[in-house]
Amino acid sequence: MEASDVRVRYDGKRGTWFVRASPYRDFATGKPVRKQHDLPGAETEEEALEAARAWFEAEAERGNTGGESTVSDMIGMYTRTMSSFKWADNTVASYGTIVKWVVPTLGARKVCEVTPADVEALYAHLRTAGRLDGSGGLSETSVGHVRDFMKAFYEWLVSIGAVTANPVDAAARPSAPASEARALSETQIRKLRRELAARMAETGTTRVEVSRRTAAFAVFLALHTGMRAGEVCGLALSDVNLVRGDVTVRSTVVEPRGGKPRRQEKTKGRKARRVTLDREARDAVRDHIAWQRTFLKPGACDDDDRALVCKRDGGLVRPTNLSHMLRALADDIGLPGWVVFHTLRHTHASLLFAIGTSPRVVQERLGHKDVAMTLRIYAHEIPGLGDGLADRFGEALGGLS
Repeated sequence: MEASDVRVRYDGKRGTWFVRASPYRDFATGKPVRKQHDLPGAETEEEALEAARAWFEAEAERGNTGGESTVSDMIGMYTRTMSSFKWADNTVASYGTIVKWVVPTLGARKVCEVTPADVEALYAHLRTAGRLDGSGGLSETSVGHVRDFMKAFYEWLVSIGAVTANPVDAAARPSAPASEARALSETQIRKLRRELAARMAETGTTRVEVSRRTAAFAVFLALHTGMRAGEVCGLALSDVNLVRGDVTVRSTVVEPRGGKPRRQEKTKGRKARRVTLDREARDAVRDHIAWQRTFLKPGACDDDDRALVCKRDGGLVRPTNLSHMLRALADDIGLPGWVVFHTLRHTHASLLFAIGTSPRVVQERLGHKDVAMTLRIYAHEIPGLGDGLADRFGEALGGLS
C-alpha cells in the first residue's frame, strides 16, 4: 500500500476524521499490519487526507525497520537466522531454553519499546520465579546467560535496522559469582590414573565391558589432551596420526533434542586444531585400536570415518552418557561431587601451566577462541612475579639470625 492509496473517514459520533490503513508489513511474519489513527486537528476531508498521508509515511518509515514487531516474533526470526548458518546444534538447544525464560516476560512487547528498566525487571523476575517447572528462581549464572543472549539479540536487531539502540547495554549487569576453573589435585590425579589403567587393561567384549573400558579410555584421552567430551566422541580414526604423534580435532558429537547423536564437522572454536600426544597417550591409543579389533566387524575396524571412541557396534557415543559414566567412576573411587568431564580439561590446562607452558600455546591446544579467554579462565594458574618469593624471603630472614 502506498501513501497515495490512503483514504480517510469521518466519525460523526466523535466528530473526528480518522484513517485505517496498513503502512507496513510485520518484519517477522511478512503480514500487513493494519492500524487506525485519529486526525483530530483536521476540519475538512482535504486536511484529513493530508494529515493521514503524512502519518502513513512516518509509520511506514518506522515500521519497516521492524521496530513495531514483538520481541517474541523477532526472537523467532533471530534464532531461525542464526541456526541456519552460525549456531551449533548444542547452542540451538541451550538458547531454546533461554527463549522460554524470556518470552513470558517480554515476548508481547514491541522490540522498539523495551527499555533498560524492562531488561532489569526481566532479570529480577528470573531470579525469583524463572524456573520453567515453577520451583523458584534461576541462579545468577543462568541470569547472566540470559543477559548474554539478549545482548546478542539486540545487537542483531541494531545491525538489521530494527532498532537504533541496545537497551541491554544500559541495564545493570547481573553479577555472576566469582569462580575459578577447578582442577584435580595431585592425589586425586594419581587415584584416577590408577583406576583408568586398571579398566583400560580389561579385555572383555560384552556390551557392558566395552562400555566400561571405552569410557575409561575417553577419560584418559581427555586428561592427556584437554579435549571436550563432544570432541573426544567426535574424533574419527582418520584424525589419529600415530606416526606423527598427534590427533586432529575437527569434529564434535552433538545430540539434537529427540534425535540420534551425530558428528558435526566443526568444533566449539569453529576451527580444526592439532593436539600432540605424549608417549603414554600414543601407546594407549594404539592399544585401544588393537582391542577394538577383537569385537568390531571387519569393515568397521579400518573405516576411517568411524569414531575412535565408539560403542560395541561401532556407533557414536553420546557425550552426555560419557559424562554420566565419568561421574559413576568418580563415585566409585571417592572423587568429590564437583568432578565432571570438564574437570579433566581444567586439570590438563593447570598441568600445562605448571610446567611453564605459555598462555598462547595453551589457548591453541584447548581450542579457545582467543588467548584472552584462556587468561580469564586460568589466570590463577599462570606463574607470576611472586614465584620464588617465599624462598627469597626465607633466605633474607635467615641472614638475620
